Amino acid sequence: MTAQMREHIIIDGKDYDDGLATEPLQPLLDEIFTDAYPQISWNMTACYRGYVGHWEIKNNELYFNEMTPSWADELMLKVLPEKNEIFDWKNILFNNQSLPIKAIWFTGQLVVEMGELLMYHHSGYDSVYENYILIDIQAGNVIYKQTKSGKEYRPDDVIFLMMTSLLNTPAS
Repeated sequence: MTAQMREHIIIDGKDYDDGLATEPLQPLLDEIFTDAYPQISWNMTACYRGYVGHWEIKNNELYFNEMTPSWADELMLKVLPEKNEIFDWKNILFNNQSLPIKAIWFTGQLVVEMGELLMYHHSGYDSVYENYILIDIQAGNVIYKQTKSGKEYRPDDVIFLMMTSLLNTPAS
């Protein structure tokens, strides 16, 4: 699998654009679409889910703010504005409730990647970053939050990175 586009998240007013390596909308999609869900957007290998979710944590609660097609950028939306809505997700998922919506369907851990990319993996969310924010969520409520270095969070990958670096260093 190709490395995947990250979700967008704002935490207490700070924007971690393209840093959320978790898909908090997935449990809701799985609940609503028990067989197969409709094509959300044009598929591309960098975003098999077809969308990018926009999230915010404020007052220790996780909110869903928006969904955009994975391919969407300003130029494409001007050229093909009709492609912005492949299906009526606001109605199907949220019964046309106004946004933002508290993510009460999500219980799990959010992984926010920060800092320098230490090692790229051409697979899912497997790349290694300098630091991570790990946020445990229960029914949309933040119950625990911590920051870890890449060495703490992904020790096996960091050891591999260090060994590879040593092997590629020319002998003196």
